[in-house]
Amino acid sequence: MLTLPEFKARLFDSYKRKTHRYPVDRDSKRDCVSYKYSLYPIKQLPALAENLKKLDLSDSFVERYSPRYVVTPQYQALFAPEGKPCYDVPAHRNMANTCLAAGNIGFSEDYRFITYINHQSGDFLSSQGSLVWILAALVWGNVPLTEKFTIHVSQLNENKEFVTAAFFILSPSDLEDLLPKELKNEVIVANHSDEIIVKTNVKRTADTLMQSSKRRSLDRRESPVPSLGSLGLFQPISAAEFRYNTPEKQRPLSPGSL
Repeated sequence: MLTLPEFKARLFDSYKRKTHRYPVDRDSKRDCVSYKYSLYPIKQLPALAENLKKLDLSDSFVERYSPRYVVTPQYQALFAPEGKPCYDVPAHRNMANTCLAAGNIGFSEDYRFITYINHQSGDFLSSQGSLVWILAALVWGNVPLTEKFTIHVSQLNENKEFVTAAFFILSPSDLEDLLPKELKNEVIVANHSDEIIVKTNVKRTADTLMQSSKRRSLDRRESPVPSLGSLGLFQPISAAEFRYNTPEKQRPLSPGSL
């Protein structure tokens, strides 16, 4: 099992190497001919959360609470909905042509905090050390994090599938100890923008119309998701053996807090 000192060494090594990652060859049928993607910077995470609240219980738990992220070579973190790639849901490869890191973050069930991260991207096959880039963006981007923040570290098996290597549950102050201090100012500057990036290629066909109607439309749904706790449906975000923990004393996620 990977230890915390070993993990920290991999984070620092990734920082020194600054390896650019490119999409691996995958089935091109996953790519939509026509699309309109919204990529949310850190300062617009509350807006992304509001859109995810509009999804109904027929959408998967991961789609409702675990958006995708990429970190660009310029250190900017961008976020988008999780789900099968379609008209308004980009794959990681659609979010960036190259990146430093890609994976998922997890919202708490009330969308007030970020509770965990991973580096599981089938498009970019991000390394364990690549988590340094998203950790830096979240910590120095002043994103409200749960007091028991979980880092899900994986490794690739012989079939190039992600399997768990370790879980680290740390406080926000402990997270900062994992990061190279030399990176701080550059990350803060890179994540200063509040502009939502829209990538569009409107060429609607029968297939893309069917794809779009089958998926949710984030802009049109109106009913918020009931509390999972009140429905008795609260469960872990993945196969991990952990649950969310969001003490009342933590600072909530709101547009004014970023």
